[in-house]
Amino acid sequence: MDVRKLLICCAVWALSVPCGCQRTQQPPMTRRKAPEMRRQEPPTRPRRPALDPKAARVHINSQPSDALVYIDGKPRGVTPAKFVLRAGKYRMTVVKRGFKKEDVFVTLKPGAMSVQWLQLKEKAAPRPVVRKKIYREGKEVWVRAGTYPLGAPKSEDGLWLTDKDGKKKRFVPITSMPQPKGTLPPLKGNATLKRGFWIAKTETTQGDFVALMGYAPFYFRACGAHCPVERVHWHEALAYANALSKKHGLPTCFVCSGRKAKRRCHLNTKYKETGYTNCKGYRLPTEHEWEIAARAGAASARYAHPRKMSWYRQNAVVSYKGCYRPSKEATFRWDDPEQSFAVRCAGVQLVAQKQPNKWDLYDMYGNVEEWCWDRVPAPKDAPNPSAGGFRIVKGGYFYSVHYTLRATYRRRLHATTRFLGAGFRLVRSGEAPASKPTTQKAKATKKGQ
Repeated sequence: MDVRKLLICCAVWALSVPCGCQRTQQPPMTRRKAPEMRRQEPPTRPRRPALDPKAARVHINSQPSDALVYIDGKPRGVTPAKFVLRAGKYRMTVVKRGFKKEDVFVTLKPGAMSVQWLQLKEKAAPRPVVRKKIYREGKEVWVRAGTYPLGAPKSEDGLWLTDKDGKKKRFVPITSMPQPKGTLPPLKGNATLKRGFWIAKTETTQGDFVALMGYAPFYFRACGAHCPVERVHWHEALAYANALSKKHGLPTCFVCSGRKAKRRCHLNTKYKETGYTNCKGYRLPTEHEWEIAARAGAASARYAHPRKMSWYRQNAVVSYKGCYRPSKEATFRWDDPEQSFAVRCAGVQLVAQKQPNKWDLYDMYGNVEEWCWDRVPAPKDAPNPSAGGFRIVKGGYFYSVHYTLRATYRRRLHATTRFLGAGFRLVRSGEAPASKPTTQKAKATKKGQ
């Protein structure tokens, strides 16, 4: 190469001007540039998709903010929020803890923008729970003599299982539903009472039992003095009836011996001849008397929905110590909404907190099963049918399934069984209450005076 031409190329190379001599002075570069030598290009912004001509924009804000936004029942975000929705009608709900939920119905037009500003209102402080008056010992209802219907009416041959909306879903016979152990077929026909009787408005309470008997065999002691007695066997109920009769100066119906769980009672000999119901002291009701009182003169199986009239599997939740925690769920139909939920910490409740029947009797269904006087044949596999045999219990208890809360439901327990769901309610034979003069007669009497 010519020297002159070489000098010119070197001068050009020094001035960083590309020329032919560059290739001779440095090695050829590879096609792929080294990472440190790449030219960093500015990041390109993602292109905003073109707005659908049929869509609309919605801005939702609330005071206070950070409230959940639901559009047609589906969660979509937190306020303040912006949405792009297709044109149409929407229900927008804003929910925040401690505030009332707000619903807004919006009709969106294509290409339009809707701005929703919601002022949330605070929830009012919860009202204190007002307990009904606790009916103590001595509050009784008179049931007059007469003929009353028993057994299952035609309307009770099967049960309608209802869905969440309360609409009838399908018909399921009672016999096909799982039944508790010891369940017996219902009574049939009519019952005639030759003598009226007084029946307690509520089940015997723990406070009344301890005051007379001096001991507390209960499982749910933490519930308190105004909760019904439970875990007392049939003989203990008779012994309490004797003690109450003595307290009020009435004849005792039973002869008892032993103490506490070993107590054994039987009917006084003179009433074996004249009849059990002729005793004017306190006693357990016969099954006929109990069922008549539960129906309150009606032929229907219930007087209200189980939630309104009783404590049972679905609402008997408690917060006190020593509640009943079932280790294993009973096998029943999970497709029935009345049975699909069961409380995990159940127990007895205060008496007289639910709706009474027409005769002002409380807790005839649920809370605790109630011992009756009647004896039933022992099952074939019974190991020890003596010591009082098997007796009837009625009404269901705090963990009963809803379809057992019926006047016709009956099952047997051995007289010496201490079951945490079994209590009692006392009755007594006596004189009918004096009839009160009517309003017209009362006015006439005043005029005559």
